[in-house]
Amino acid sequence: MDDILHFAYTGEVCVHDGNVRQLLATSRFLQMNNLKEMTTSYLEKKLNPSSAVDILLLADKHKCENLLAATEKVIIDNFVIVSKTEGFKKMKFEMIHMFIQSEYIRVSKEEEVYEAVMLWVKSDFGNQRLERISQLPNLLREIRFALISPPYITEMTMDPTILENSECYDIVTEGLNYHGSAGVMAPNHSYEPKLTKPRKLMETVLGVISVGGWDKEKPVTDVYAFVESKKNWFPLKSMPTACYGHSVVNSDGLIYVIGGRDENAKLLTTVTRFDPATNDWRSVKNLPYALTSTGVCIFKGQIYVVGGISHKGSLKSVLRYSSRYNVWQKVANLKYPRGACTVVTDGKLMYAIGGMRKVVTGQDVSWEYLDSMEIYDKDSKSWTMGKDLLNKRAYGTAVYTNKKIYLTGGQNKLLSNVKGIELYDTMKVEWVSISYFGIQRSLNGIALNENTFFLVGGISKDGEVIDSVEVFDMTRNRSTKVATLPKTLSMLQCCTLPMKLAVLQGMDTELIN
Repeated sequence: MDDILHFAYTGEVCVHDGNVRQLLATSRFLQMNNLKEMTTSYLEKKLNPSSAVDILLLADKHKCENLLAATEKVIIDNFVIVSKTEGFKKMKFEMIHMFIQSEYIRVSKEEEVYEAVMLWVKSDFGNQRLERISQLPNLLREIRFALISPPYITEMTMDPTILENSECYDIVTEGLNYHGSAGVMAPNHSYEPKLTKPRKLMETVLGVISVGGWDKEKPVTDVYAFVESKKNWFPLKSMPTACYGHSVVNSDGLIYVIGGRDENAKLLTTVTRFDPATNDWRSVKNLPYALTSTGVCIFKGQIYVVGGISHKGSLKSVLRYSSRYNVWQKVANLKYPRGACTVVTDGKLMYAIGGMRKVVTGQDVSWEYLDSMEIYDKDSKSWTMGKDLLNKRAYGTAVYTNKKIYLTGGQNKLLSNVKGIELYDTMKVEWVSISYFGIQRSLNGIALNENTFFLVGGISKDGEVIDSVEVFDMTRNRSTKVATLPKTLSMLQCCTLPMKLAVLQGMDTELIN
């Protein structure tokens, strides 16, 4: 009451967690609009996935339309996270029904919607379990069973809550029957058309992924995805640890980040893996030794780590990772040590291209930049020397497509970028130079997408860290600028990865359609 009187006389009040509910209720009862605005503004600043449902209930009770809209957006954008909070159990039937009808709830698979519904029904909040079970059929009718696998639906039919309610059992069984026999979709005209279509954020897109790097002052944990159809970069979940000089590869739809340096320039043995299905990072088996600037690729279904730079200098060792057994194995060494090389494969052979090696002469230490290439044949389990490059090149980036290797960027001496693109024809076994009028860069990322590849960030010929991104069309030998990175980055790594729109942070609904 003191707070209300103080506001009535002065127009001022200190809003805090202890009084905000009373102030909001009083402001509505006494029609004190200024006080209502102060309390709703305070609550809006407190909005997060954990507090969202409690604030939603307050906004609904006191008819705060702007706060209600802001809260609903937080819940829609964080639906899976919110569904696992204690507050979610308090949600009214009408509210959860509205949310699961939405095209825009942030879920990557329909199973997440079903699991949220069942968590709510089984919560027994306020001794409402029987009432909630009676409302379950109406919620199940909003589940898109056409998007859920038959084995998962079969497990649903075994849930006691479903078994004990004949109406619920019939709805789930109808969903199973939609798939027909042997998982083949069988048309069922009783289904609403929308129930057979993915929600908007379930759409799968190909992302160009930028991982880590150096932002002029320090290494970063940032991970971004460029979606060409949306012409924009979106944040993904950040890495657990900042790094640069690492390597990145996509293996079976998972991103592996290998080695590199941390914020203290310490060499790393760590290997982390990002799963876009769960939007989460996990550690896997560490490297047997610390290294940076290594070449990586997927060869014969396994990750190969080729060369690199350790405390002692360039390496000629090669490692192979088995994701099935989570182990690293040593395989045939390179003929010569080479760090900062780039590695690609044509499916039959693996190519280690360029790089640099440490040269010690008495007390003097220098780095020799390489124009050589080595080729690995798994059948013979050995490396042989290939055709020399046209230029010495370390920290170059390369892609393989249509029997050709495109080699770009890199340095031929410290902070001296190599001009142009070299093209290696694996059938003719020769290197040629092709015209390139884009930005001369090194220490950049590269990512292949069918007949184009993306050149991302890096260091310009003037030594500046840049945010520029180009897409190079290999059918026309022409580069085009696209949306810049959210920040300037060098020593980053890139790959392409199919992913659901749901894992892209900051994806507003107006960008989805």
